[in-house]
Amino acid sequence: MEDTNTFRQAGVLPLSRREPWPGSLVRRATLATSAMLLKLSAASIDACRGAGLRAGGHMMFPGSAADALGAWHDRQAWPEKPLRVGLVDPGHWATVLAETSGATHVEWYALADGVACDWVREGLDALVTHDADGMLTIETPEHAGREAPWYDWNAPRPLSYPSVFPNRLDAARVTLAEGMSDAAMTRLIIEAAGILARHPARLTLHDRLIGRRPLPATPERSERPVRFYPRADVTTAIVGRMVEELARYRTGSVPTDAERVAARLVSAWAATWSADVDEEFRRLAAEASMRVCADEPETLLRVGAVRLSGMDDEAGLEVLLRAERVVRRREPSITDQVPFLAGELDAGTPGPRTTGRIAAGISLVAATLPDDKLAYFRDDLTDDLRHANALVGRDQDHTLLLSLVRQIIEFRTKVATAAAA
Repeated sequence: MEDTNTFRQAGVLPLSRREPWPGSLVRRATLATSAMLLKLSAASIDACRGAGLRAGGHMMFPGSAADALGAWHDRQAWPEKPLRVGLVDPGHWATVLAETSGATHVEWYALADGVACDWVREGLDALVTHDADGMLTIETPEHAGREAPWYDWNAPRPLSYPSVFPNRLDAARVTLAEGMSDAAMTRLIIEAAGILARHPARLTLHDRLIGRRPLPATPERSERPVRFYPRADVTTAIVGRMVEELARYRTGSVPTDAERVAARLVSAWAATWSADVDEEFRRLAAEASMRVCADEPETLLRVGAVRLSGMDDEAGLEVLLRAERVVRRREPSITDQVPFLAGELDAGTPGPRTTGRIAAGISLVAATLPDDKLAYFRDDLTDDLRHANALVGRDQDHTLLLSLVRQIIEFRTKVATAAAA
């Protein structure tokens, strides 16, 4: 497509290979008519279904008709708008952001502060505000029942297995003190926030119809021919640019908010992103994040999991042992994590990445246990590993995981003995 080629010549990626939003008035009028008909259909189906339920009928499908049509719409050849970002009272800071090189094409929109504007309804992917103190705030659109799982990438979350390995990375907002001190990283964070806010669980039918298509775009299996678009993983491209920026960080210096936010996002991506990613790059991203956030247990646990998934057992165990000590020292009120570990053992897909997550879970659980309970945990774990669906045919991983527990017990025993002497 011509627009896609234009993006590539400019050194940025389109969000996907879908048809770009048309400029033709005729084509846009056709889309508007189709959108209106789909909305009317959803409203009519819900009205009929409501009447049927009141008459004692049964639901044909869970949720609303708009949800069902939204899932159907994701498989259709509907055009897509590029990332659209609103700038509140844009000044010089906004010019710097817009002129800074990014990973994808962005359309920028100016909004006046205090003027009523439903920017969520208008289809913006993010709203950026810069106050007199230099605080930059990035907001992403949320709908009732479709909230982001991560409130603020720059706010600490209660430590838990789900927060270490989140199913989703999208955030409701990002706050950056002196955000414009690192314009390149701030631009990438804005792009990442807006793109990840296009997760299918965040989008309404209206969002989809006005061009906010869910990302990443995945091929749909069907008995009939459907339009196929080569996948463009722009999120991974943004992470790659963040890793390049983090490489400039000088170990020992105080990280900026933008650096810390990027490092948190990169480490979570490295440990959880399910798309096909080169394992060497996944490891590179994890290590880059640890240079900035080595004081955060979530980062250490993720790095340990990534190292183990890359078959670097010695280095993986080393950082997980360190993570256990950091968690025990800094997170004394952490709740019971055994159910999450049990769930991973039961439902995880056998493979090195699952083994890495299980090892991180073992480190996390061990950190919550007093010294006199560790031996019981080891014995229970030995039995659980034999029956774990996630470790079927991976006997060598049993030895690795039990070695982690053994080393934790040995270290804790050594510390207790030294303290008693």
